[in-house]
Amino acid sequence: MGFVTLPPINQPDSDIGVRMAVRAVSTLYVLVGSPTSQPVLKGLSLNNLPDGTWQATVRFENQGSKTFRVKGFVELRDADGRAVEHLEYATIPVLPKREQLFLFPLTSALPPGTYSLYTQADVGLAEIYEGSVRVTVNPAR
Repeated sequence: MGFVTLPPINQPDSDIGVRMAVRAVSTLYVLVGSPTSQPVLKGLSLNNLPDGTWQATVRFENQGSKTFRVKGFVELRDADGRAVEHLEYATIPVLPKREQLFLFPLTSALPPGTYSLYTQADVGLAEIYEGSVRVTVNPAR
């Protein structure tokens, strides 16, 4: 990982103008041999946040020694199977030997009822990962 700041911070002061410093960061991943990623879909949940909104959470674990990225979506479906929310994964790397949470804030108000949370995730392997869980939204107290 390398850092560089442009322009140098130790410039002489002037009475007029705007000074700006920009820091650029670059990260290189070096692969030695033929490492593999070993993605595991560890969890899928729907959480009611303190402000009354809802958030879907997907947890992946990388048990391998090569970074992977997830492409795909998470969908909240009502009892009839119609999509209430459809959200795409952010392009965040899942680093080797780590767990990564993917958070999906929902914009819809959810009336009480039964829903299913479904995900389809391409993790760079031959198969597409899928998972679903049935969730119940209870009336507010």
